[in-house]
Amino acid sequence: MTIKEFMNLFDLKNESTVIKWIKDGYIPGAYINEESNEYFIPDLARPPYTKARAKTTNAIYKSIVKACINREGVCAKLYKLNEVEFQVYIKDLADAGYIRIELHNNIEYYFATNKSNEFLKSKKPQELVKSCIGLIAESAVKGFTSACLEKVIA
Repeated sequence: MTIKEFMNLFDLKNESTVIKWIKDGYIPGAYINEESNEYFIPDLARPPYTKARAKTTNAIYKSIVKACINREGVCAKLYKLNEVEFQVYIKDLADAGYIRIELHNNIEYYFATNKSNEFLKSKKPQELVKSCIGLIAESAVKGFTSACLEKVIA
């Protein structure tokens, strides 16, 4: 989509701000066409979550979930993290069911889930993520063990 379409979709007022976001890499997949000198923004792109100033692990988890609830985009650059660190946060939140990852044209987009608001109410989000991932792993192991026992008994 064009910058104007993006601005209309999200009720944005300042074109130069959107251009800055694109140049700073805050809108994944957005680029300028060198020949036409026009900007292209992917259809699923969202304005960046500009309140991403979180520094602690708990604050980063909450900030990412809040951005998803607000329909805003997040990326490693917003949190001043490297891509590997950022992906650990994303994977933890997705594995625990607090966000959903969608891949379109090799670009990851993050969406809120039914559990997102529950997560924001938590006093210790990092512990909540770990406990959910622990439950998921425990359930998987129990399921695998049961399946193996069924094969042995049969």
